[in-house]
Amino acid sequence: MTAESRQPAVFEPTTMGELVELRHRMPKATIWAGGTGLMSRYYPYPYPVSREIIHLKYVADLSRISRTERYLEIGAMATFEHVLKTGRHILPPVLARAIATAGPPIISSQATMGGNLCIPDLRLNLASGLSLFSVLVELRGGRSQSIQGRWIPFNKLYQKEGGLQIKETEILTRIRISFDEGDFQFFQHIGFPYRYPNDSVLFAVFARHGDSSVSDYRVSITIPRVGIFRDRDVESAVSNCSLPLTASEIRLASGQLRESLQNYSDRITPIQYARSVRAFERSLSLLNTKVLGR
Repeated sequence: MTAESRQPAVFEPTTMGELVELRHRMPKATIWAGGTGLMSRYYPYPYPVSREIIHLKYVADLSRISRTERYLEIGAMATFEHVLKTGRHILPPVLARAIATAGPPIISSQATMGGNLCIPDLRLNLASGLSLFSVLVELRGGRSQSIQGRWIPFNKLYQKEGGLQIKETEILTRIRISFDEGDFQFFQHIGFPYRYPNDSVLFAVFARHGDSSVSDYRVSITIPRVGIFRDRDVESAVSNCSLPLTASEIRLASGQLRESLQNYSDRITPIQYARSVRAFERSLSLLNTKVLGR
């Protein structure tokens, strides 16, 4: 049998200690969670250069979901289906919507939280929804081979250019989401990020408001091959407005968004640029409709 036709070796750790040890010994091995991301891509199964697979299914700690009064903690191997069933009444609506629209049931029953976040070259629904909240992610491993995790803010998980900022021997193991209540939450999945990442946009909004003003406005625009866009000036432009927003205020905020997107990256395609601006303007109109309908 030639080296080219040799089947990859599959390792199935059952404890966190075994997992960390395997990852330390085989930093180039393919990490296999639900497999939906790997199997839907165009490269050969599972990777052109990998001859080892570390399968995470049997590490029980990675599938646990727990909550406290302050946050929800989700293991990296928890599937979208499991998270939606378990956290239906406690997940922020925008995050629940982001997860629910990530794919059909056959995908959501297999796709995992950690797997969705750790696709090296794509930012998808889950990352878009999480970017609006106070979120920590746990990484385990590293040079010391310690199974003790280190927690980092979610926005430190990715490089500015969109790539992962995880050490070669580390694995994402848990996600901690602080509870945050909002009056207006909106998520829109535009296009098909897996198949057409250069055309697709993921758009998410979280806002707190009273009858007459917005007190907290957050907007996230995810360009799958580029990264997650948030701009404090754009958010402040809406947060400082009275409700309902006037047509001129919407135009002003939209103009700020256009300029910020142009400065953010030259890899945003024209269709992604147009879709982002339209989704932003639509979300402000929906916010007005909600306030006027009270």
